[in-house]
Amino acid sequence: AQGVRLIVRGNSQRYFVHLRTRGTRLPWQYYQAGFDVGPDWEEVRLPFEAFRPSGAMLARVPEAGRLTSLGVVAYGRDHAARIDLAEVGFY
Repeated sequence: AQGVRLIVRGNSQRYFVHLRTRGTRLPWQYYQAGFDVGPDWEEVRLPFEAFRPSGAMLARVPEAGRLTSLGVVAYGRDHAARIDLAEVGFY
């Protein structure tokens, strides 16, 4: 896999994908990549190189074979979150 693939629509706000791997052992460790959604269904592709680690103790880029979880989150500000997901996968 080269990255995360989403089919999404929403309220024209910025959301994030958080990835955890076997190397993210502490509860606050993750890899994060942001994306914007509009009111129409669209495909979003986030290459693994676009994900940034939450701290210095993590590898620079997450490895596909070490992924343990994926979350779509509203993060970083007071949100009125509304996001619809038709598909979540990898490419």
